[in-house]
Amino acid sequence: MKKSMSSFMGMLILIILVLSLFVLPACSKASVMPTTSAPPASSAPAAPATSTTSAAPKVSVTTTAPAAPSTTTVASTTATAELKTLKIGYIDNFAFSSGVDVIHIMDIYNEMYKEQGGLDIGGEKYQIQFVSYDNQNSQSVAMAALNKLIFEDKVKYITTGFTPLSDGWLPVTEANKVVFVDGGVTPPIYDPKYNYCFEAGCLPCQATAGPFLFVKMFPDVKDVVMCSPDTQMGHVGSTDASAIQRANGLTVKEIFYPASSSDLSSLGTQVAKLNPPVCCCQGGGPLVDSLAQKAIYAAGWRGVFFTAPPSTALNMQQVTPPEVMEGQIVGAIPCEFDPPLTDAAKDFKARWIAKYDKYEGQTLGNMQWDAIRCAMQATGSTDVDKVAAALHNGLQYSGAGGDCQMVPRMDFGDSRTTGSACKIYLKKIVKGQPTLIGTMSLEDAVAVMNKYYVKK
Repeated sequence: MKKSMSSFMGMLILIILVLSLFVLPACSKASVMPTTSAPPASSAPAAPATSTTSAAPKVSVTTTAPAAPSTTTVASTTATAELKTLKIGYIDNFAFSSGVDVIHIMDIYNEMYKEQGGLDIGGEKYQIQFVSYDNQNSQSVAMAALNKLIFEDKVKYITTGFTPLSDGWLPVTEANKVVFVDGGVTPPIYDPKYNYCFEAGCLPCQATAGPFLFVKMFPDVKDVVMCSPDTQMGHVGSTDASAIQRANGLTVKEIFYPASSSDLSSLGTQVAKLNPPVCCCQGGGPLVDSLAQKAIYAAGWRGVFFTAPPSTALNMQQVTPPEVMEGQIVGAIPCEFDPPLTDAAKDFKARWIAKYDKYEGQTLGNMQWDAIRCAMQATGSTDVDKVAAALHNGLQYSGAGGDCQMVPRMDFGDSRTTGSACKIYLKKIVKGQPTLIGTMSLEDAVAVMNKYYVKK
């Protein structure tokens, strides 16, 4: 009887171990292309706190504590093992829901790691201390937060979302050998002089590969009007998308409108007069893009709105009237569909609903952190030079936000992979609900990026 019970318990522990592998979004695609050496260390000395302000940034610290002892042998063993602490810094504008969402996303990631007894990197288990600061949409506040993360919190990895304030951060993070991973609206980040700066938000890929997929799906479309705010983000998105459309034989008219204007009726009049079959409003974020669409619709235009960067249908409903939403073709993310499109998205969405009661259109992914995590797990190290080398050499990474890969930005003269590509999804809004109409594989998205981002 004792032998039978022992066999049964052994089998039960084995099953628990196997099942535990499916809880955490896998880095099954976290591969690193061969590399001969880590990127050279910057010769610049450590930078002092170059900019301070009396307005202190708001801070939030999330720490995963070691798991409590359990009655099962497996959980007890991992829970009592000593965990190391890994600090990850985050700066964003918390006035936007996307900024706060990332904090909630990391809370859920931390819960997932806790179930595993810690995040496994090279056979060692880590608790994640996520230190986040609100930049309050102020460059001086953002710089103060950056200096605090580096010189007081001693953080070696920093991420941000889609803030256009990070241009001035790059010399500071570089001089102090801090890996900085941006969301995708900071073109200077691709400069070859930076060894520790990366873009892993996939926004440039979505703005480029999304229009490429649209053109292939709707070959009869020949004319497009692109409407974007006169901002850095607006110009980046418009330039990338327009280049793709022109390269595929479309006639593109770009219109840049004042970002601060509350009356966009003149924009609507311009588009209605041109009367293109397709109009793209992007680069202003959900609220500004929606205001542009409403002004164009109010002017009497009745073509198809197309927006390459993803915006969930639930988020669109908060700012866009149903009649303007209907029929729009928009970039999509795996979690917004029922059921979600990937196993990682299904698991994460279920956890989100269990923790916050309902899903309200959040992106449910943090690609910047996914890139860092998978680089660490691919190299088995938290060393910044090894992680930077992995990111610079075609790392593939994945998480709840989807499958991604680091790609070169030869348009900035750097053959290393400092940018990113991702699998592309397009949806059509039908009666307020997202309907998947097309996808582009990660491999094809990488090919599009490599084809169009070439040395000029």
